[in-house]
Amino acid sequence: MAPRSTTVRHSASRRSSAGRVDTERHAGLDRDEVVDAALALVESRGGTALTMRKLAAELGVAPTAIYWHVGNRDELVAAVVGRQAERQASAVVTGTTAAERIGSAAINIWENALAHRNVTALASGGGVDDPAHAATGGGRGSRDRGGGSAR
Repeated sequence: MAPRSTTVRHSASRRSSAGRVDTERHAGLDRDEVVDAALALVESRGGTALTMRKLAAELGVAPTAIYWHVGNRDELVAAVVGRQAERQASAVVTGTTAAERIGSAAINIWENALAHRNVTALASGGGVDDPAHAATGGGRGSRDRGGGSAR
């Protein structure tokens, strides 16, 4: 018997000649891996390089696998910005007074924005209109479940 491929079949829109549903999803691929790869792509090539096709090529999967894990591009952008916000949140804030801690936090934010200019540019111009939504990992369907802000 031939070894199994790393492609796993899941329910979707078309059927193979054997009657099985034919969609591709990379075995072991998860949302975190997709978001991390998207973040690396943005960091290295800028926000305009973040397309579903380029990201899929980076991961060696079909573009439909990206949609499966993160939804549309806007949701992917929010997830990338959210991931960077999570990293920023781990920055150490120093100071003994409130003013010193506020100053330390502001410097951390500023330095992070400069160090990650491509993500900053993506966040400011990429359709992330609700920073709390991005920072809390609000993803596909979270607003439908009451997870986002009311508008």
